[in-house]
Amino acid sequence: MALHALAQSEEAFEKSQMFAMVPDDEMPRLAAEKHEKREKRARRKANQKAKKTEAALAQAEEERRAREEEEATALAARKANLIPVHESLVEALAKGRL
Repeated sequence: MALHALAQSEEAFEKSQMFAMVPDDEMPRLAAEKHEKREKRARRKANQKAKKTEAALAQAEEERRAREEEEATALAARKANLIPVHESLVEALAKGRL
């Protein structure tokens, strides 16, 4: 009742032969075990993907914070290096002479 492909190794052939010898009344149990293993593997894979996504988001947030801090530092440095405007120019602009 078990269908299997031609084995490419001796170990695979032996496993195939063992599976072929399993009685029909054991098949539901084996199917349930395989189903549980598939579900467990799928959950593990989903958890790994979620962790990877979470780590990527955290890394992106950290990079964004670093970039903002860098931009703020650069802006502060530019403001510190500005040449102050002469008072007479400020007065002339305020009175509308220029």
